[in-house]
Amino acid sequence: MLGAAGVESYEGVEPVPPLAPSCEDVGMDDRLVRVFASPDTVAGEMMRARLEAEGITALLKGDGEGPYRAGPVYVWVPVEDEAAARAVVDAVSSGAFALDDDFDVGATDVAD
Repeated sequence: MLGAAGVESYEGVEPVPPLAPSCEDVGMDDRLVRVFASPDTVAGEMMRARLEAEGITALLKGDGEGPYRAGPVYVWVPVEDEAAARAVVDAVSSGAFALDDDFDVGATDVAD
């Protein structure tokens, strides 16, 4: 028997609600633009993480997915974030986020 939401229901059993949209569907529509490509999966993951740290939703796709993680990867962002994303990609490529050679990671304080 179908319940009100079109979900099959049985007497005495609560119907399971429909699945939530996947993380790839949340906040992203069909208008995506590629802002980064790399043959290195790790570089793609790092760029996706950097964009997300800057508040830009990013999607990583390519042959680097799956169990073997070999092949090119591409980072896609919503078209409305393209300019900001390209600025971040350019800054990363230019070394603007790089640490100085004399930077002592062990000497930094971690904020609580």
